[in-house]
Amino acid sequence: MTAPFEQAYRDALAHHRAGRLAEADRLYAQAVALKPDLVEAHNNRGAIRQMAGDWAAALACYDAAVRFRPDYAEALANRGNVLIQLRRYDEAMTSFDAALAITPGRASALNGRAGVLFKLKRFEEALAAYDRLRAADPKNPYALGGMLIAAMNLCDWAKVEAIAPDVMAGIADGTAVVPPFPFLGLSDDKALQLKCARNAIAELNLGAVTPLWRGETYKHDRIRIAYISSDFCQHPVPLLIARLIESQDRARFEVLGFSTGLNDASPIRARIEKAFDHFHDMQGQPAQRIAKLLRQQEVDILVDLTGHTEGDHFEILNMRPCPIQVNWLGYPGTSGAASLDYILADGVVAPAADAAFFSEEIIQLPHCYFPTSYDALLPAPSRAAAGLPPDGFVFCSFNNSWKITRAMFEVWMRLLNAVPGSVLWLLGSSSGFRDSLTRKAAARGIAPERLVFAPRISPEQNLGRQPLADLVLDTSPYNGHMTTSDALWAGVPLVTCAGKAFAGRVAASQLTAIGMGELVTENLPAYETLALTLAQDPALLKATREKLARNRHQTPLFDIPLLVQNVEKAFIAMQEAPRGNR
Repeated sequence: MTAPFEQAYRDALAHHRAGRLAEADRLYAQAVALKPDLVEAHNNRGAIRQMAGDWAAALACYDAAVRFRPDYAEALANRGNVLIQLRRYDEAMTSFDAALAITPGRASALNGRAGVLFKLKRFEEALAAYDRLRAADPKNPYALGGMLIAAMNLCDWAKVEAIAPDVMAGIADGTAVVPPFPFLGLSDDKALQLKCARNAIAELNLGAVTPLWRGETYKHDRIRIAYISSDFCQHPVPLLIARLIESQDRARFEVLGFSTGLNDASPIRARIEKAFDHFHDMQGQPAQRIAKLLRQQEVDILVDLTGHTEGDHFEILNMRPCPIQVNWLGYPGTSGAASLDYILADGVVAPAADAAFFSEEIIQLPHCYFPTSYDALLPAPSRAAAGLPPDGFVFCSFNNSWKITRAMFEVWMRLLNAVPGSVLWLLGSSSGFRDSLTRKAAARGIAPERLVFAPRISPEQNLGRQPLADLVLDTSPYNGHMTTSDALWAGVPLVTCAGKAFAGRVAASQLTAIGMGELVTENLPAYETLALTLAQDPALLKATREKLARNRHQTPLFDIPLLVQNVEKAFIAMQEAPRGNR
């Protein structure tokens, strides 16, 4: 005779496999009430909660499974993945290590452990961990992408170049799941970027769902706009968008904020909460609950500020809680998701000729799509306080390490060789990155002290020190975005090489909008020539700097009221467009 707990568990499994998760969860709960040490039921309940994004509840289930069976490797690995979401990285590492001590080849634990090392910026160890994952599971879809990102962060270009063909082939045939965001720094092939994004969406296995919005027409006095982000904390997105949110016309628009990420109690978090008419802290809430709240709030236009970055909202967007859903700012490219109707861009980053490479309809804002939110600069420190030598020309690039390619670095080293006494001022990252670049510079005849690594400091302090630079050198195929606007606000000329795709044309867009199009080049030889000319001609550099200072307050780039008007016109046009036009 079958015991009651066994029957409940079997029925739960059947419902689970059929996708009837609520009923499965109820029956798992019944089974563990009858037999508390039924670890498989605890583990499976955790998986259901993990799928819903209810991290605290999932962790409690996995903890229960491990409490009854400390050597339960599957639950240990699952527990580690939840701890990553909760940003408890040291505990996650311990959980993964415990799982691997029991089953050394477990792919989920190997992948999770590598991911923790990456988040801790231990990139050399992360690269080795992804290598181990690929050796244990050669067809694992995540190994190649992980290896690529770790190698890019280390500027280990030999490794990047060795695996790039497999990465490209894996994206093209769908066998590799490469995170779309860092892939933008490897390739500006627009067709491959779209395929990479679509692969990532397909991997989520969202499936067809009944839309929450079913064609209803809302009768609001004001258009109801909601902005959703996992980064309403100390992060570039709220730093850039705060003033725009504060400035929106409240006679025409009701503005809501939905935060799905960390509340770090930072000043920018407090400011962004206050900027919205209504702010919803949804951290740790299941996707379905967030989507239902958006529908209940009768949001007309949902603006996703996250895209293919950490804490994405594609599960929420797939439920279609809102009539109009828009991709903007957080991810500089197409989402590849059918759930997003429009992308806010401009004619430089997304010309009409590129429409075939976007899953969304392109809305071109006049001038520049990129919002900013700057205050007056803090007084600049001394060169000595910033770690710079007292004399000599200062080239600067504060972009993240993974944006620096071999070709770009070769240009920079030739510039240092051509300008005696010059230094290259870089943003400090991991020790592995610093050691790697220093060795590479030495191999090209550049003394280690000519690479100066700036510590990471507050955004205000970072802006304040930037006028110490003489010329900013942009990266390609992924430009500086906020780093570009930072430099221009600080009054430092910047030379860019415009790429073929969105992420590689943002600096060109900003320079065009501030009336400094002469600093945009179309290839690396022209980029190198222009940078060298400016470095060797003090009068030209001085005139360029003076023009930038004049234009800062006379051109559209930093004209937030103008950008607000343009964004609001775009929202009104979306609202008035016939439904079903996509």
